[in-house]
Amino acid sequence: MLAPHIRISEQLPEGWLPPNLVLQAFAQRNVDETWEVVLPEFTIVGVGDSLHEAVDEANELLYDYFRLCAEEGQAFEKSYRPIPARWAAEIAAKAAVGSVVRRINRARHRRGRNGAQRLNLPVHAANC
Repeated sequence: MLAPHIRISEQLPEGWLPPNLVLQAFAQRNVDETWEVVLPEFTIVGVGDSLHEAVDEANELLYDYFRLCAEEGQAFEKSYRPIPARWAAEIAAKAAVGSVVRRINRARHRRGRNGAQRLNLPVHAANC
């Protein structure tokens, strides 16, 4: 399975995306077994039946947002719209707890299924 990443599948204006961009994301499996991927720098949430489906949905939403920003003449640097600090702190805390739980479960030879995880998602601009 490939590592999750963001692929901008359609061309944005040349040079609009910074080179080597990596976005921080948080992923969590919900009680109903769906996954959420939150991109806190842009207030975007993707949901899916698997981690990859949630990343794919976040990818589509992020591309649509980037496209609108570019069409309006907005520079990438002005496109940030971070989530509220309280929500960001809650997500980061869940990711930290999830990391500890997964380590404990691995030590017991069980794989943790719950808890949030932190992801670093490289952004790749496709040449269309």
